[in-house]
Amino acid sequence: MAKQQSGETKAPLVVALAFFVLTTLILGVLTYMAFDEKAKLRDDAKKAAQERDDAKSKLTEEQAKNLMYKLAVGTGTEADFDNLKNGGKDQVAKQEFAAMWEAIKNRLEAVKVKEAKNFIGTGKTFTVSPDQVVNWPWTDRLEKPPVTPMIDAIATSYARQQLAAARLEREAKEMEDAKKVYQDGLARAQKAEADFKALSAEFPKRVEEVQKKADELIAATRNTFAGDTAKYQKTMKEASEQLELSKIKLDEALRKSQGLANQVKAAEEREEVTVDPFRYDKPHGKITSKQGNIVNIDLGSADNVRPGLTFSVQPSDTPERGLQTRMRPRMGPNGKPVMEGTHQVMEVHPKGTIEVVEVLGAHLSQARITSNPDPIREAILTGDVLYNPAWRKGAPDHVALFGVFDVDGDGTDDIKRVVQDLTRMGVVVDAYFDLETRKWVGQVTEQTNFAVEGYFPMQTGGDPLSVAKSALDQALRDARNQAKENGVKVVKARDFFPRIGYRIRLDVSPDTINRAYNRYLQTLSPGSEGTPPGGESTSK
Repeated sequence: MAKQQSGETKAPLVVALAFFVLTTLILGVLTYMAFDEKAKLRDDAKKAAQERDDAKSKLTEEQAKNLMYKLAVGTGTEADFDNLKNGGKDQVAKQEFAAMWEAIKNRLEAVKVKEAKNFIGTGKTFTVSPDQVVNWPWTDRLEKPPVTPMIDAIATSYARQQLAAARLEREAKEMEDAKKVYQDGLARAQKAEADFKALSAEFPKRVEEVQKKADELIAATRNTFAGDTAKYQKTMKEASEQLELSKIKLDEALRKSQGLANQVKAAEEREEVTVDPFRYDKPHGKITSKQGNIVNIDLGSADNVRPGLTFSVQPSDTPERGLQTRMRPRMGPNGKPVMEGTHQVMEVHPKGTIEVVEVLGAHLSQARITSNPDPIREAILTGDVLYNPAWRKGAPDHVALFGVFDVDGDGTDDIKRVVQDLTRMGVVVDAYFDLETRKWVGQVTEQTNFAVEGYFPMQTGGDPLSVAKSALDQALRDARNQAKENGVKVVKARDFFPRIGYRIRLDVSPDTINRAYNRYLQTLSPGSEGTPPGGESTSK
C-alpha cells in the first residue's frame, strides 16, 4: 500500500514537469519568431525610408528640370528662377539644359541640311545657332534668367518672317508691274519703228519743202533781227539781274525761316523739359500727428477719401516757397543726371509717400508711411503737407493713359495693373490706349483732366522691327494729339506718378522698354508694311 501511494504522488510531478518543458519550448519558438518578424519589419521600414528619400530627391531633381524648361520656354516667373537658383539642384538642371542645348543643335543641323536642298545656291553657307532658339548663357553657377526665352525668339522670328513675306509680296508685285510696263514700252517701240520706216520713205520730199520755207523765213526775219538783237540782249540782262537778286532774297528768307524754326523747336524742348506741369498745385491736406510709421491726416469721408488713396509728402513751408523749390535733376541708374537733348530732366523731389489705410471721420483718416528715402535729413513730420494732382476734395480727377507702363522694370507692360491701382486709389481712369488694337478703351473727353504719357518704343540702329515700331510710335502720337484736341493736359509719367504717391520705376532701360513692346509688334497683319489694323480711335 505504501508503494502505491508513492507512485501516485510522482505522477502529477512528472506531468507538471513535462508541461513546463513543452511550454518553455513553445515560448522559445514564439519568442524567436517574434524577434525575427521585428527585425524584418525594421528592415522593411529602413528600406521604405530609403525609397522615400530617393523619391524625394528624384522629385526635387524633376522639379528643377521642370523649372529650367519653364524659364527656357519663357513661361517661368521670377519666383521660378529663385526656386531653381536656391533649390540645390541647379547642377541637375544645368545637365538637363546641356542635353536640351545639344538636342537643339543636332536638330538645327539636320534642318539646315534638309532645307538647304530646297533653296538653290545656299548650300551649307548659312549658319543657325542654338542661342537663336533660346539665349541663356549658363556659367558654373546659375546667375541670371534667360536673356531671350523660346517664346520671345519664336515671336521675333515670326514677326521677321511676316515682314519678309510682306516685302517679298510687294517686290513680286513691283516686278509684275515693271514687266507690264516693259511690255507696253516694247509695243510702243515696235509701233514707233514701223512709223519711222514709213516716214523715212517720204523724208527727202518733206525736207525739201521745209528747207524752202526756212529759207523764206530767214530772208523775212534777217532784216528785223539786227534791230531786235540789241533790245533782246538788254532785256535778258535786266531779267538775269532781277532773277539773281530774287535768289539772294529767297536764300536769306529761307535761312531766317530755318533759324526761327530751330529756335521754336529748341524753345519747345526747353519748355517740355524744364517747365513743371503741376507748378500751380496746392496742397490738399496735412499731417496732424505721427506715431511710428502711422500718421493721421485732416482729410476724411467728407472729402471723398477712401482706403488705398495715396499722397506725396512735402515740407510744411512748401506752399509759401513753391513746389519749384522741390525740383531736382532726375538721376539715372549710372548715378548721373538724365538728359533730354542739352537739358537735364527735372522732377519733384518729395519727402516720401503715404497710403490711407482707414477713414476715421469726416475730416480724419489714418495712413501708413510707404516711403521715406532720407529719414535723417528729411523725416516725415507733423505739419507736412500732402499733394495728389489727380484727386481733389469731394471729387476725384479724371485721367487717360497711353504708352507702355512698366511699373517694376521687368520688361512687361503693366498698363492694366496701373488702371486697377489708380481706380483703387480713387482716381477715375476715363480711357487707356490699347496697343494691341490701336484704339482707346473708353473715351477721352473734355472732362478728362490729364493724359498720362508712358514710354514710347525705342528705335535702335539696324533694328529689323523698325517699321513696326514706327507704326506704333505714330499710333501713340495720334493718341496724344487726340487728347490735346479735346483740351486735355498731357503729362509724362515721371511727373505725374511721384505727385500722387504712386511708386513706379522711372529708370527703365531702352532694352527693357522694347521687350515690353515685343508682344504688340506681332499684331501686324501680313502685308501691312507696319500699318496697324484698326488704327482708328474711339475717343470723341
